[in-house]
Amino acid sequence: MNWKSIISGVIIGVILGMATTFFVLQKRITSLEADLKHKKHSSQPSITNNLKAQIERPRNNDFIDQFVIVTGKASTNLQGKHLWLVVHPVESNGWWPQLGEIFINPSDGKWSIRATLGSPKDIKKVFEIAIVIANRDAHESFNNYLKSGEEKNSYPAQPLPSGIEIVDKIILTRK
Repeated sequence: MNWKSIISGVIIGVILGMATTFFVLQKRITSLEADLKHKKHSSQPSITNNLKAQIERPRNNDFIDQFVIVTGKASTNLQGKHLWLVVHPVESNGWWPQLGEIFINPSDGKWSIRATLGSPKDIKKVFEIAIVIANRDAHESFNNYLKSGEEKNSYPAQPLPSGIEIVDKIILTRK
């Protein structure tokens, strides 16, 4: 065996080792990115007084239809506060409270509510949905908005009232 064949063998071995390492690292990075993305949007963001709420479905960055069922978990004792889901097209400053206060199952903290994301023409539009904890005044503001909207058959965008705290939010794109 001459020194050229030895060097060639070493070089080929090093190249194969580097290629294997590259593919293993690439797979690990992809796995870590997926884990981070999941943890970023599935952790329970806490607010004052240890109140917690999170959106479990749909997941952040999902593509969804105009009408979607949003589910999650929350503290079962909101200490006199109210849980609401609000929707916001990202290019707008306005928000839309959805259907009414969210009621939490006292045995397991789970909740579910139907949300409407825009109108039929809003395909490919990006929306933000958020879970908010509302104090009494903000809760009344949301209820008055829905009552007025029903009476006038009009639900214009509105700023979020004072007395709310966003505890979880995700971005969704309309199909």
